[in-house]
Amino acid sequence: MTLFNSLLIAVIILGVICFVFVSLSYRKKIKSALVNNAEPQKGNSTAITEIPSSPEELKVNSEASQGELALIGVEESTAAIIIATVADHLQVPLNELQFKSIKALD
Repeated sequence: MTLFNSLLIAVIILGVICFVFVSLSYRKKIKSALVNNAEPQKGNSTAITEIPSSPEELKVNSEASQGELALIGVEESTAAIIIATVADHLQVPLNELQFKSIKALD
């Protein structure tokens, strides 16, 4: 094998590697564009349309969750993250969820 053949093979391999990286980059951009442009599901609008100008305009939700939550081996901050994750995954408002207890699994 001559020096020219070795350099030619090295250039071809580097070209293939660059092509793979560029194609993976574009694939990631296309995938994120498709996910971001997907239509939101019905009833999942989280945009704020109106901000109250005074405290009197704020309405208290009488249907908000009430009760006690037993935390067994879990800190409050961790429990809050768990509750928020469950609500987001189920796409259910927090005030419609009711947790009896959250227990750490060892």
